[in-house]
Parts: sequence; C-alpha cells; structure tokens
Amino acid sequence: MSKLRVLFICTGNTCRSPMAEGIFNQIKEEFPEIEAECASTGVSAVKGQRVTPWARQVCEEIGVDISQYRANYFTMEQMMEWDILAVMSQDQYILLSDAGIPKEKLVLLDVEDPYGGTIDRYRQCRDRIAQRIRELFFSQEKEEA
Repeated sequence: MSKLRVLFICTGNTCRSPMAEGIFNQIKEEFPEIEAECASTGVSAVKGQRVTPWARQVCEEIGVDISQYRANYFTMEQMMEWDILAVMSQDQYILLSDAGIPKEKLVLLDVEDPYGGTIDRYRQCRDRIAQRIRELFFSQEKEEA
C-alpha cells in the first residue's frame, strides 16, 4: 500500500485545517498499518499567524496539541506534491478546481468555519472534522481495501 498524503485546506489556516492536521495525526496512531502523512494550509492565510485560542482549547480537550502551529499559505507547486487536497468548504473546492487542480485530487470535508463563533461552535467543528477524517481516511472499508 502506498503512503496516504493529505493536505488540509481552509481559509486562514488558523482554525479548521490545523485542527484537521492535529486530529488526523491523532487518529493515525490508532492505525499503525496505514502509512500516512498530512499538513495544512490556507487559501487566504497570513504566514506565521497562530491558531485561534478556541481552536487550540477544543483540540486540547481531546488530547491534540496544536499550540505551536503557525499558519501557512498554499502555492500551486505545494498543491501538486500532495495526493489528496481535503478542503473544508464548497467555495474552496470550486476555487481550486477553477485553478486547475484535478477533481480526483479534491475531497470536500464540508465543515463550516467556526471563526467568530462560540466555543461550542468550535467543538462542533472539531467533532465534524474528526468524523469526516474517520469516514474518508480511516474507515473499516479503507483497512480492508
């Protein structure tokens, strides 16, 4: 089996995609037989910006430390290096598709942006990200394939 290489993409790379990177790495530990790596980036990120305090807090609640993460913005060259580009929203899916990224590389996670919302909204976002990562990358069917 080849190595699973996933790039998580959101808008500012301070909430959803760093949460997805941390959660993916945590879930990956449950599946030592699956070779996988991931990273995250943003379509409108400010390089070096810290994750939001609530993103950090809700990840800490489940044992995921994203406190040292710093935002990164994507380049087309970087996009081509990854096998799967997991976008959070339909807008990002369309943006990358229109930019020439092959649709077979794009996966829509369908996770609303919690930025500016309550801590409960961040928890819902975290839980949705974990659910989608399990469904798409670590499901029983994937193990047996």
